[in-house]
Amino acid sequence: MTMANPQASERLWTRRYVLAMIVNTASTAVFYLFVSSMALYAIRRFDASEFEAGLTAASFVIGGVSARLLGGRYLDFLGRRRVLLISLAACVILPIAHIWSEALWLTIVVQMLHGIGFAMASTAITTVAFALIPATRRGEGAGFFSASTTLASALAPLLGVVLVEHLGYDALFIAGSLLPAAGLAVVCFFRPPERVLLPEERAALKRFRLSSLLAPSVVPVASVMLLVGVGYTGVLSFLNPYSVAEGAAPTGGLFFAVFGGVVLISRLFIGRIQDAHGDNAVVYPLLIVFGIGLAILSITPTGFPLILSAVLVGIGFGSLVPVLQAISIDVATPTQMALATSTYFFMADLGIGLGPLIHGALIPLIGYRGLFVALGALTIPTILLYFRVHGHRARSLTS
Repeated sequence: MTMANPQASERLWTRRYVLAMIVNTASTAVFYLFVSSMALYAIRRFDASEFEAGLTAASFVIGGVSARLLGGRYLDFLGRRRVLLISLAACVILPIAHIWSEALWLTIVVQMLHGIGFAMASTAITTVAFALIPATRRGEGAGFFSASTTLASALAPLLGVVLVEHLGYDALFIAGSLLPAAGLAVVCFFRPPERVLLPEERAALKRFRLSSLLAPSVVPVASVMLLVGVGYTGVLSFLNPYSVAEGAAPTGGLFFAVFGGVVLISRLFIGRIQDAHGDNAVVYPLLIVFGIGLAILSITPTGFPLILSAVLVGIGFGSLVPVLQAISIDVATPTQMALATSTYFFMADLGIGLGPLIHGALIPLIGYRGLFVALGALTIPTILLYFRVHGHRARSLTS
């Protein structure tokens, strides 16, 4: 038997929901701290090429992609709280290993292991949060929960720049250990809702099929997030190297400070718009705004264009994450919530993981400016893909 469904209540702001947001902020901050810093670290520490720098940044996500495949499948079997405790503990230990790493290959390996721990923690806490959100307020609940990710995405890159420029990379790695430690402390006093598997579901765990690793109904919509992730990592991984190449100080801190503030504001209402007016009313405008924001960075990574880009990318990418996630949960069955969550993040992580590799290969050919023109243009096939997989059958609730 399964436990009573927490969604039976219409109340959104419960104690456990708020604690889940705190844990998500603490753990997700590490992702943005490292993915935004490690490309430049590889260049400075190991004299890495652009491709090697991209691989260093992507290795965190590559490790996470492998964990996503199994995370949704075995999460409820292992227990959500148990997975959170183990994965967050790993995230506390692994950042310190960078201090003693003397080779680029070892740094990449540690990044991959760290990515596995982060992905398991992220899948678990997101599944917990969505189990606590009433179904009729899913868009709103997803938006507010994603605001906790926004705090991490805004503050962590800024923290990374400040730590590196004033205290060095060892301080960055220590901070990367302390953040998940805070999340781990909260989980020690937090009992998330667990789901007891039915006998047939336990038996299915012994059979390995693609549909048991990824939710087939979610893959098409999550593929849109894959392309969005490829575009976003151009900023996340290469904005700082771009600004340094242009003769300026790393500008990622300013970009993400503005980005984070814009996303926090937009997520106060974007979920309600989605719930009230339908998916298409928000997805199409957000994709267009996101593409324009990326293309503007081709002008310069400093000054007013940087700030305008941060605003537009914040509105676009920052809102697309919860909007597409809510759609992914809606198209899945209730018993597939954990699998739907891991499928969505698997595809998002795949885009974020492939992005730096693709960008690192393109930069020597077209330069940083050409890269951001190309990423802005990537929005066009992304819009067409969304129309094909969901938009053509989604209806405006006001029509």
